Amino acid sequence: MDGAPHILIFAGPNGAGKTTYALKYLAYLSRYHEFLNADHFANELRAQGVPVSRIDLLAAQMLMRRTQEAVDQKIDLALETTLSGQSYLHAIPFWQQSGYFVEMHYLRLPDVEVSVESVRIRVANGGHDIPEATLRRRFPLSLRNLDTAKGLVDLWYVFDRGQDQSSEAGRNAR
Repeated sequence: MDGAPHILIFAGPNGAGKTTYALKYLAYLSRYHEFLNADHFANELRAQGVPVSRIDLLAAQMLMRRTQEAVDQKIDLALETTLSGQSYLHAIPFWQQSGYFVEMHYLRLPDVEVSVESVRIRVANGGHDIPEATLRRRFPLSLRNLDTAKGLVDLWYVFDRGQDQSSEAGRNAR
């Protein structure tokens, strides 16, 4: 584990606080040279005047391209994702075959209403918006993919962001 390059995935539904958690967590670790987040790429694309209808797809493509470049260079990196798609689930075994130790921290919300409200508050404070329909579509997909991801990664933690603030962890032998 210590000699292998690392990928640290911060996952969870929109509004779970992934970026805030990741930045605080990574502030104490020097090994991760990059923190890749599709929102950062989306902000760059917005600033370049890319049509809104194309931003999500292009940002995801940019994220995956930069991730692959980092993997090719054996760079330790941290990634953020809603885990609502299949891309990471397909990539994790490849990363491991490339010699990576893959760890995941998943921030779970109690229900989609908390996700919707969290994004509403973020927008009211000047943050980026996500359409409610997108939040409602992604939420169950993220939870479903969590179970699959837990079986793939080398080490995982799930932190409940609800009232009980409970957590669970697991390790898979490779």
